[in-house]
Amino acid sequence: MVGENTGDAGPPTRAGDLAPHVAPLPADSSCERARDAFDADPSLFAVAIVDAESRPIGLINRFKFLERLASRFGRELVLKKPVSSLMESDPLVLDEGTQIDELGTRLLAEQNRYVFDGFIVTRDGFYAGLGTGLDLIRALTERRHAELRQMALHDMLTGLPNRSLFEQRLAAELTSAGPGRSVAILFIDLDRFKEINDTHGHRFGDLVLCGVSQRMRGAVRRADLVARLSGDEFAVVIPNIQHPEDADAIARVLLGSCGAPLSIDGREVVVSCSIGVALYPQHGETQEALLRAADIAQYHAKEVRNSCQRYSAEMQEGRSATPGLGALRQAIESGRLAVHYQPVVDIPSGRISSVEALVRWRHEGHDVPAADIVSLAEESGLIVALTEFVLRTALKQMREWDETTGRTDLRVAVNISAVQVSGGGLVAMADRLLDECRFDARRLDFELTERAAMRASPSAISSLDALRSRGITLTLDDFGTGYSALSRLERLPIDAMKVDKSFLEEAGAGESSVIARAIIAMGHALGMTVVGEGVETDAQWEFLKREGCDYAQGYLLGRPMAAAALGVILTTPQP
Repeated sequence: MVGENTGDAGPPTRAGDLAPHVAPLPADSSCERARDAFDADPSLFAVAIVDAESRPIGLINRFKFLERLASRFGRELVLKKPVSSLMESDPLVLDEGTQIDELGTRLLAEQNRYVFDGFIVTRDGFYAGLGTGLDLIRALTERRHAELRQMALHDMLTGLPNRSLFEQRLAAELTSAGPGRSVAILFIDLDRFKEINDTHGHRFGDLVLCGVSQRMRGAVRRADLVARLSGDEFAVVIPNIQHPEDADAIARVLLGSCGAPLSIDGREVVVSCSIGVALYPQHGETQEALLRAADIAQYHAKEVRNSCQRYSAEMQEGRSATPGLGALRQAIESGRLAVHYQPVVDIPSGRISSVEALVRWRHEGHDVPAADIVSLAEESGLIVALTEFVLRTALKQMREWDETTGRTDLRVAVNISAVQVSGGGLVAMADRLLDECRFDARRLDFELTERAAMRASPSAISSLDALRSRGITLTLDDFGTGYSALSRLERLPIDAMKVDKSFLEEAGAGESSVIARAIIAMGHALGMTVVGEGVETDAQWEFLKREGCDYAQGYLLGRPMAAAALGVILTTPQP
């Protein structure tokens, strides 16, 4: 069934699931054997030390060991010694059955000292394997995402599938529809629902939505899916349509069912609705085209109210198309795109230390989501032009703020696309625009997602090295949502990481805050600056402050805003 987790194995639940068996070293082994083990496996972060009975007694951390070897006379003084003389004698040791929640608590104990060293797992007291703090982060993230995926597929109020599950189910039905089979979708909007909310209150309105939802579920077939998209907007997926009139008939049943009086808290209320009908493949051969056709049909139905309308080509006349390649190209060339700025605050001082430049596009009266802008730019080959527009605009604005606010210490961050990092040319663009705008490269920060960084090719990493050599800071965005390898992360030319906002939702409680704590500790252990994203509450701010996070960004501290609005804030005395 669409939306269900059909994997054979769920996320790890025990410490033993996170700790593969890595050959330990006997306590009387020489440090040469530890060096050989690290040389043979660049991804090996540590080696466990065991006694003669294979019970763990210590651990050697890769980075501390290699740092010791690199010191003056390090090899001569160290390599002949037994590993027991250099080992951490009180590593974190747990039974393989320890639940990862307890593991998270213990791993972060004592000022996070175990996060980077990792932990040893035992079976009946004997050595069984070795795990890392990053393994724990990944496991908690997988479990968190599994729970969120399940929650994310259903509407919390009505229990109906939500937009995400609706789109998954629709995509599956379109894929499986054979020759001569149609799929219908119905867009349903309640008429004058705002008046009900305004007259009787939102609690009453919620009860009406729940009542209407039950009516809709009872009016369709078991094979059909009814979803709540948002507010008072619903949708239905109807597979196996033989004739277009069949979809019209179901729409009329829904009209009658929804329009029957509802008894809510002893009061009777009548709720009519407007329904738009579209059919695959007659009205669209792609999911996007079909959704657009149903939306247009519903628009015409609402002009009458309490009616249903099936899409026809004539309905398209006079309605604007979804923004496309030509519209984006014109917007870039004519300067119709805008750049807004969101402040990033230094946690210890409370001062704005930098701003993130974010592209905005208002097309024919509607705000186009930033993700859609980037996606369209990447698909159409306009990503270079888009990045150049944002970077040039931001650097010029920074120079203007230098003169009007005197804040010559302010930094600016610009997002760069994975496509652009891999494609090359970014270094030359940065050099040219920094020179053109007479801006210090040391005040510029490029942000790229964790997934983009982890998949970077050798040539892309060379480009990142070149940018960093110029003084440009490189930040890993949305850290914790990807699948970083510790050894690769340690070798990437990255200066800072952002803790993804999903891990701050339960700041101070719950496993998401455990992940946030681990990421902050991991970032600092790697010598990186750490930024907390999506800060919306005082509790999240206090959590980041308590955990020693360096910077914070989010609606609590400032939403993305036009340059003029932020300029006023920058000229206001700060702490």
